[in-house]
Amino acid sequence: MGTTTIKWTTGDATIGNVVVSQDGGPEQSFASGKEGSSEAPWIQDRITYEFRLYNSDRTKLLGKVVVTKQSQ
Repeated sequence: MGTTTIKWTTGDATIGNVVVSQDGGPEQSFASGKEGSSEAPWIQDRITYEFRLYNSDRTKLLGKVVVTKQSQ
């Protein structure tokens, strides 16, 4: 089994907020900082997780990635 690691950078000196949404549900805080990485060991089979990077006040989406673990 593997581990999912989310890495991000805002590209400048501002703080970013990383949130995660599970299967289109509400966003939940995941991490924050100008840049960094954080593991998400709780990723489950056949569930879609969308990680979004916002600026500090969550008014601008800076990037996103979708993660889905396929069952074996």
